[in-house]
Amino acid sequence: MFQWTTGTPHRLKHRFWGVCGGITLCCALAAPLPAMAADLTVEIAGIRSNDGVIVLGLYDTSDGFDLALKVFDNPDGFVRDAGRFLGASIRADTGIRRVAFSSLPPGRYAVIVFQDANRDGRIDKNIVGIPTEAYGFSRNASGFLGPPGFDAAAVEISDGSQSIQIDMQ
Repeated sequence: MFQWTTGTPHRLKHRFWGVCGGITLCCALAAPLPAMAADLTVEIAGIRSNDGVIVLGLYDTSDGFDLALKVFDNPDGFVRDAGRFLGASIRADTGIRRVAFSSLPPGRYAVIVFQDANRDGRIDKNIVGIPTEAYGFSRNASGFLGPPGFDAAAVEISDGSQSIQIDMQ
């Protein structure tokens, strides 16, 4: 093992530490850079009344999205949605409302939104199973005789900011 002694030339010490610093810098630059964060602004249009709250769920997986659609029929409703990546609840107000999700990792996301007019945490349905409270999905996706799937509603989020509009049905 090499040891510094009082007789070691000053230039050699500086060269050694310069090489160590260069190696450290190269290793730091070669390491993968973290993915940049993205922001998603969701604009909700077509809110029917000032009653209740607007509930949003942001999903980053198909399983989470599908679980949310099942939660709507659960007595606990949307409150116990374990598959949700992020969620928000804002006061209902006719017209257009906006919600921003910040610092999202780039990826695919789908949004479910509904107006919980009676604040029971669930989307109310009639006897046939058709929602009686306003709802919507990202990309204004709709399914055939039911809700859309994750792939139909998913939007690709990359670096920077992106805005989407959801028209309530």
